[in-house]
Amino acid sequence: MIKRLTERIAHLSIRGKTFALVGSLALVATLGSLFVVVETSRSRSATERQSAYLDTLEQANRAITAFDNMKYWYADLANSLSEEAEKKAARHAEVFAMLIEEIGGELDVGQGELLVANAKEVARLSLEALDHYVMEEQEAGNQLMAKARVLVARNDEILEKLLERLRANAQQAARRVDATSALAARTAIVTLLLILAGVTGIILTTERTVIRPIHSVTTAMKKVADGDLEVAIPMVDHPSEIGDMARAVAVFRDNALEIRKMQEQREREQAERQAERERAEQAQRAAEEKQRRQLESEFERQRALARSVIELLEGQVLVSLEAVVGAARELDQAHHAMDHSLATSQNRAAEVSSASELASENAQMVASAAEQLAGSVTEIAAQIAESSRIARETVDQQQAVARSAERMRDLTQDINKVIGMIDEIADMTNLLALNATIEAARAGEAGRGFSVVAAEVRTLAGETQKATENISQRIEEVQKASEETVGAIDAIGKQIRRIDEASSTVAAAAEEQQASTAEISRTIAQAAKATAGISAKIAEVVQDIQETGAAAGQVADAASNLQSIAGRLREDVEDYLANLDSGDSSNSHTRQG
Repeated sequence: MIKRLTERIAHLSIRGKTFALVGSLALVATLGSLFVVVETSRSRSATERQSAYLDTLEQANRAITAFDNMKYWYADLANSLSEEAEKKAARHAEVFAMLIEEIGGELDVGQGELLVANAKEVARLSLEALDHYVMEEQEAGNQLMAKARVLVARNDEILEKLLERLRANAQQAARRVDATSALAARTAIVTLLLILAGVTGIILTTERTVIRPIHSVTTAMKKVADGDLEVAIPMVDHPSEIGDMARAVAVFRDNALEIRKMQEQREREQAERQAERERAEQAQRAAEEKQRRQLESEFERQRALARSVIELLEGQVLVSLEAVVGAARELDQAHHAMDHSLATSQNRAAEVSSASELASENAQMVASAAEQLAGSVTEIAAQIAESSRIARETVDQQQAVARSAERMRDLTQDINKVIGMIDEIADMTNLLALNATIEAARAGEAGRGFSVVAAEVRTLAGETQKATENISQRIEEVQKASEETVGAIDAIGKQIRRIDEASSTVAAAAEEQQASTAEISRTIAQAAKATAGISAKIAEVVQDIQETGAAAGQVADAASNLQSIAGRLREDVEDYLANLDSGDSSNSHTRQG
């Protein structure tokens, strides 16, 4: 079965092998980890239970200690009769009751209440026995203490059994913790061993099913690369990626064999072409020898023809060359005349261009000045419009101030009316005070106090009349100032209206001036543009003159070159004729030799 499984794994792809092996290892690790987690959880639960048992055991020990302390202090109370012993005994009794209530779940039903009731009864009996001992009733006190000792024995028995049970539970929990911990440790060790075994299996399986086949294929690949094309390629029929690689190596080997065959075929063809080339070269050398003999005969014929040509050249070519040289000289003289005319035209064109540029610059300056003037006129018009707006706002404000001054004048008139009423009231008050003074004088001694009050009222009435007179004078001054203010504001309003009218007139004139200035600016701009166009045309004329001068210079250069070429040609012809004549003589001597 293991062999069959190994064969199945071997026929898987490398990816499939990797997934299968790693998946198996992951499954083993996961199952082992889950088991370890479960056992660890069980161990933790057992540890928690052990801790709870130990806590309960500690509380039971504390309860026993509290009960023992209570017994001790009640016994001490019987000897010392101190209040402190009684308080300590009562406090330990309370602690005992509290601890018994906390560990009540570990006691049988009713035992907790019985322990607390017995402790309380022991306390009561001890206190009653103390009272009998104080009264020197030893027999009664001893009977009560005997009952208390019985209750103490019952509590000690119950607490001892509780302590034994809690110790047994704690020991059992400790054993359970040890067992679960040991099981978890064993499980972890087994899981680790399984993982190590899985890793070992993966390594062995990988070495057998992947590394060895790849090594055999790469060995064959190296042999093929070294030129051994007869080597057998292993793993060709393998269905995995290794088989694909082996088949690729086989294809590479077959291609290399085909290339080797093609190379051998090409070498044979090159040898055949080399032999054919040698045969062609032999045939070519034979043809060249035949052609050389034909050229020698043709040379003899051409030499005879050359003699006739020499005679012709001596008679006609030299004459033609002289004519060419003369024409070149005339062309050079015409160039000098043309050069002078072009220089004159160029100077005049330059003067016209300078004048045109100056006119264009002046026109542009005038256009700029016109634009600045138009801008200034626009700004002046804007400022005049702003002044007119401010004047209109000032007129509106002046009218509002005038209305306020008129309201102030009306208010002062109303205040005058009120002051008149106050003055009348003061007169009446003065008259009433005078009558009161007269009546007080008639009353004699009984009206003396009333006479004093009447005198004070007359005094106040007189001061009120004086104050109203002062206020009336101030109001008259305010009225006069208000009237003067109204008059001044009216005068200012009239002046502002005249300023507004003048500003409107100036604004209209500024708008007309602005339109005229804009028209002048457009006209000057058009003139500047036309002047710039003239300057451009003149510049084109100057450029044409310069190009004509350059062409004339080229003609002069061509004439000069023609003269030199004609001179050299004449010298070459003369040398050629001389060499031809001398060569003819030497060839004839050579051939004769």
